[in-house]
Amino acid sequence: GRSIAQLADMNLTEEEVEGVSGATMTSMAMAEGIVKTATSWEQEKLLNQEAKKSFINWKARDYGSLAVILLAGFVAFNKRGKNKFFRLSLQVLLVFYLGLVNGDILSQALFAGWAQSGVPWERAPILALLTLAALLVPMTTGKAFYCHQLCPHGAAQQWMRKLNQKPVRLPQKLDRVLKFLPFGLLGLVVFFAFTNSVHLVAFLEPFDAYVWEVAGGITIAIALLSLLASAFVPMAYCRYGCPTGAMLKLFEFRKNDPGWTRRDYLSLGLLGLSISLYFFL
Repeated sequence: GRSIAQLADMNLTEEEVEGVSGATMTSMAMAEGIVKTATSWEQEKLLNQEAKKSFINWKARDYGSLAVILLAGFVAFNKRGKNKFFRLSLQVLLVFYLGLVNGDILSQALFAGWAQSGVPWERAPILALLTLAALLVPMTTGKAFYCHQLCPHGAAQQWMRKLNQKPVRLPQKLDRVLKFLPFGLLGLVVFFAFTNSVHLVAFLEPFDAYVWEVAGGITIAIALLSLLASAFVPMAYCRYGCPTGAMLKLFEFRKNDPGWTRRDYLSLGLLGLSISLYFFL
C-alpha cells in the first residue's frame, strides 16, 4: 500500500500504467483519478496546516519590546511612573534594547517602504504596534507619546543634554525658522517616495544607525552629529531636524485647538504636494 502523499507524487508513466485497450484505458482513467484525488487531499492538508499556524509571527524578542512599550505607557500616564527610577530604566531600555538590540524604531524610510509594499504587520508586529501607538495616542490625548517616551534617539539626546550645564539658546527668530526645517524634510520624503527614490530617505535621518549591523556611514554620521549637537542645544535633532517627529506632530489633536491651526495648514500643504506629484510625475 501507499500513503496519500506517495499517491499524489506518483508518475503514471514511470509506474508503467498504460492504457491501450478499452479495459486498460478505463484502468488508466481510474489511476489518473486516484492521483488527482490524492493531490487534492494533500493540498487541502497543507492549507489546513497553514491555517493552524500563528497568523502573526511573534518572536521572543517581541515580548521584550512589548514590555518596553507598556513601561513607556506607565511612565507617560501614571504618576508613579514619573519617578527617576522608572524614567531612567525606560531610557536605558529604549537606547540599548529597543534600539541597538532589536532595532525597533520608526523612521520615514520605514513608512516610505510600507507605503510602496504594504505593512508587514504579521512579520513585524512590534513596528506595527509602535506605529499605532505613535498615531492613536496623540490623536486621543494630544500628547506626543512616541517622541517623548518611545524614541531611542530621543532618549539618547536626553542623556547628551545633561553633559552641558550651560546649553546654547538660539535667537528666537532663528528658532522659529529652524522649526520649519523638519517639515521641509518631510516634504522631501514625499518627493522621494513619488520618484522611486525611497533609498535616499534613510540618509535624512539617523535611525538606521541603530540597526548597526547594516547601517551606512552617512546614517551613522548623522546620528553622531545630532547627538553632539544635542549636548549644546537641548534636543537639537528632535526640534530642528526630525521629519518623523514632524509627521507625528500632525496627529496631535488637542481639545483647545482654536479651529484651523498651523498643523492643519502644513497637512494641507503636504497633501497638495502629494496630489501634484501623483498627477504630474
